[in-house]
Amino acid sequence: MSASDSGWTKQGLAELWFTSLFLPSIGPARPQVLIFDGHNSHNHVELLGIARQNNVEFVELPAHTSHWLQPLDRTYFGPLKTNWRQTLNSFTAETGCPITHGRFFHLFNKTWTETNLDITKIINGFKCTGIYPFNEHAIPAEAFLPNTIYVAEAVDTTSAATETYPCDNTITSDALIEEVSNEESLFEVMDLGITVDDSGVISSTSTLGVGTSIPTNLTPSACPPELALSALECSFSLQKREQYEQAFIHGKNLKEKVYETWKHYKQLVNNESLMEDVQEHSVIPSINDDRDIFSIPQLSQKKTEKKKYFVITCEEAYKEKVKEKEEKKEKEAQKLARKEKRERSKQK
Repeated sequence: MSASDSGWTKQGLAELWFTSLFLPSIGPARPQVLIFDGHNSHNHVELLGIARQNNVEFVELPAHTSHWLQPLDRTYFGPLKTNWRQTLNSFTAETGCPITHGRFFHLFNKTWTETNLDITKIINGFKCTGIYPFNEHAIPAEAFLPNTIYVAEAVDTTSAATETYPCDNTITSDALIEEVSNEESLFEVMDLGITVDDSGVISSTSTLGVGTSIPTNLTPSACPPELALSALECSFSLQKREQYEQAFIHGKNLKEKVYETWKHYKQLVNNESLMEDVQEHSVIPSINDDRDIFSIPQLSQKKTEKKKYFVITCEEAYKEKVKEKEEKKEKEAQKLARKEKRERSKQK
């Protein structure tokens, strides 16, 4: 056994295990295959070089597959973790003391002994993963399905599109005006010069307010959106308006002609407000002057991903690793040179 200052395995520990334990244990037969998970402590130039010299091929498991493809994960680590938790619970319950570094090895040795790592579990681990004897059908089909956490479920928009809200059409414009006029003249009722029929169609009247006339040929399309929206909302109860607002925010369809008309003018008003805000905070280029036209932004180039090798001791993968190490050394040398240059400039 060995330990590290951080408590995690490191490149030096992997190399120490490979040279002092693995190589003396495998006999003279070559080539040999050693299957690793994707931890970076197994994939560095020094260890790969020693493996190539000893004719040992390193095969790296695909990411996030160790629970299916790692033999000890399938047959031994489960019982080991269960026994370890029981040991910890029993120790803390009996003594009330925490698990310190000084107590760890004594307790873990007890767990290791009780778990009983026999040869049958090792053989079954390689068998159930399909590694040896080789069996490409050992892993069930559901293991190849994407994780459900990352799969977007299909959303049924049919019910949302046809969902209807309870409709209250009992309050008319006359009733609303009468209600407002009875509130001790807290509000002033003004004729907007626009009427809305039961179908939601907006039309104009001959007057707007007091003594103000508007053209008699005013069409719904010529009506200012803000005025049309105000006319519609004046004919609604507060509950109705809140209902429309919520339906508009959540994209619901109320199957009402009045709502469709209100929604149309609501969108027009929102679009006009957006355009005014853009014009206020930005400069719109002139079409006739090429100098004012914005240049097309260049898309940033995505960094190319590193090549992935599963036999990480192969010639191509090894050369890639050597190149990566040389580039890292060069960057560190350049960084050190810049640091020394800054220090010299400060001294001057």
